[in-house]
Amino acid sequence: MVTRKEREIEFRESLIIDAAEKLFTDNGFENTKMEDIAKEADYTKPTLYKYFSCKEDIMLAVYTRGRNTSYDLILHAIGNDDTGFAKLVTIAKVYNEFFSTHPIYFSLMKYVHSKGINLLETNPEKKKIFDEERKERLGVFKMIIEKGQKDKSIVPDIESELAVEYFLNNLYINMHTFQNKE
Repeated sequence: MVTRKEREIEFRESLIIDAAEKLFTDNGFENTKMEDIAKEADYTKPTLYKYFSCKEDIMLAVYTRGRNTSYDLILHAIGNDDTGFAKLVTIAKVYNEFFSTHPIYFSLMKYVHSKGINLLETNPEKKKIFDEERKERLGVFKMIIEKGQKDKSIVPDIESELAVEYFLNNLYINMHTFQNKE
């Protein structure tokens, strides 16, 4: 059971993440300072540092929010699809719709990739959670490919793990291309 103190911490962190998300959207990551986030969240800078060690830590929290929200939407949406291929089509639609509607999350992902930033290098605990979640999510996508192979909606002679990597990379590339055109 979550204690009152834990709920308060989650609430305050959420306010900080909301403020950062707004400022990252309006000003960009590089042009946003910790002072700006503290002011937007209506906290002092020292209070901000009680919850997040640096701006990159806040970026990771914003990124994680988007990552988790998009994954939850995907899981919900694919429940009604009968074939593996139909599930992949739904995943692509949800992914594109989510990141088109919430471009800050994709912009942060692009920023992190382009700058070669490792947001998890200083936090082994978060890295472990992130890696476990990634492994679980890739497993779900692998099962979808394998379901498609069994129901013959996806060709059977393709390695499922490789197919997942290609599929996810293509989603990223397509969204990257779409955002660059805008």
